[in-house]
Amino acid sequence: MTQTLSKEAAEGVLEKHSLGLTKVIAAGWSRWRELVKQDPGLGSILSNRSRASIVSDCIRHEALVVFDGAEDVTVSEDRGFLLLTFNEKIILRFKKFRGATLRTSSVPTQQALEYAAQTLPGMESLTHLVAGYLPDEVGIDLKKAAITCPEGNGVNWIIELDLTKVVGDVTEQRDLAAVAHVETDETKIGTIVRPRRPEHETDTEKQASSER
Repeated sequence: MTQTLSKEAAEGVLEKHSLGLTKVIAAGWSRWRELVKQDPGLGSILSNRSRASIVSDCIRHEALVVFDGAEDVTVSEDRGFLLLTFNEKIILRFKKFRGATLRTSSVPTQQALEYAAQTLPGMESLTHLVAGYLPDEVGIDLKKAAITCPEGNGVNWIIELDLTKVVGDVTEQRDLAAVAHVETDETKIGTIVRPRRPEHETDTEKQASSER
C-alpha cells in the first residue's frame, strides 16, 4: 500500500466529478422517496436495512448512467458492488453512513477489511474512498452527503458534498409521511451485530448482502 492521498490532493482529482457524485447520491435517494410516495405504507413496512438495499441499487444505477464512459473514470463491479476509479489514483465505492462520525458498517469480511485498510488486492496503490449519505432522523431527507477516506475503524478525512447544488434535479418529498425507524441490533449506533444467516445461504449471497 502506498500512502493515501491528502484531502487536498483528492479534491484536486475529484474536482470535476464532485457534482456528478452528488447527483448520483441525491437521485438514488429520490428514487426511494418516489417509491414511498406511490405506496406510503412502505415507509413503515420496510426496515432500515431494506431501505438501504433499495437506495444502494438506485445509486448503482445512477452511477452507471452518470459515469459510464466519463473521461478519466473507470467503472467496474467486484463481488457485488460498484467501483469507480478516478485518474488511476482513487478508487471509490458508495455506502450509507451510520452516524455523525460518517463511518460505515459491514459484516467484517476480508474484502471489507481490506478496503478500510487501504489494501484491496490489486488496488493497493489507489486511495480507497467512500461516497456516502446520511438520512435525517425521520428518513425523509438526506442530512448529509460526503466523501470519506477510511482508515481502519475510523475516518482519515472528509470532503462534504453540497446537496443544495442538485436541488433542482431532486424533488424534496416533504409532503410524504415520515419513514418509520425500525430499531434492530444491526441498526443501533456503535454496533455491528448481525443476525445469524440461514445455513443454506451461499457465500456469494452473504458477500453481496454485506457489501451494500
